[in-house]
Amino acid sequence: MSSLLMSLANKMAVTASNAPLALAGSQMLVTTLAACATCDFRFGKGSLSWAFTVPPLFVFMLCASLLSMEFVSLGAWVVIRNLGPMVTLLVESTCLHQTDVRMTYQTVSSTIMVAIGAWIYEAYDIQFSPIGVALVMLNLIAAVSERIAQRHLLAVEKVDISKPSLMILNNMIGMCLVLIVMAAFAREDVCRLLHAMNQSASTTMWVFLSCVIGVSLSYFGIWLQGLISATSFMILGGISKVLLVISGMIFLAETSAWTSWLGVALSVLGGLLYSVKELPVGVQAPKRTKAFALV
Repeated sequence: MSSLLMSLANKMAVTASNAPLALAGSQMLVTTLAACATCDFRFGKGSLSWAFTVPPLFVFMLCASLLSMEFVSLGAWVVIRNLGPMVTLLVESTCLHQTDVRMTYQTVSSTIMVAIGAWIYEAYDIQFSPIGVALVMLNLIAAVSERIAQRHLLAVEKVDISKPSLMILNNMIGMCLVLIVMAAFAREDVCRLLHAMNQSASTTMWVFLSCVIGVSLSYFGIWLQGLISATSFMILGGISKVLLVISGMIFLAETSAWTSWLGVALSVLGGLLYSVKELPVGVQAPKRTKAFALV
């Protein structure tokens, strides 16, 4: 839910303010303050390894995502990101030798289905933009690298850092990097953001919501990444955004041809096929009680 709502809030906030980097910095500042408010500080084993790998990838991923929102439709952004599981599956199964991730007929066919769905959608997207697609692809590369790095540090090396401290490392270092980028390329971003918020209450609402949702996404994302593989994480993110794609078609006047619906359906179906392959490591299937059947 955090991922779904964050994408929607980012799309609305960036469209209204045209200040993606300032928005990213604001989200990181709020998340850092929220993590500090918990007073749960523990920077033990692996702090330096985390600081020099995850935050830079996190910033690159976030900035590329926010910049791409200006050039591509919401649906295009989602389905291109759905190509991520193909890359993470290949890396995790061949390079990292993780016992919980294997290349099988079902995993390969389901990720290929996701890719075909993305291609069908993009082929008929009336809001296609080469610059936007390039930015989303950069975002995808950064996202895959960041997920694999997080998974390795949380589940393999098992860093001794509390979750609020991980949030602080991600967002405080990330905020400094965003400020450097803004100073070099987008000094007017802060003024644009403040002006847009001053001119429109709805813009202020979307910026505020994106910051609040960012706190939730950061915390639960770190928690979840320690329990499941990077590939499963990417698949889950794709499935959670199906409502986002549909809402973009219905409410944001994005492409809604039958081919677009077919592309979305194939992407989601591929994700569902992969998700039923296996449960996260260490999680047992729930017993089929009467209450479970109702749920």
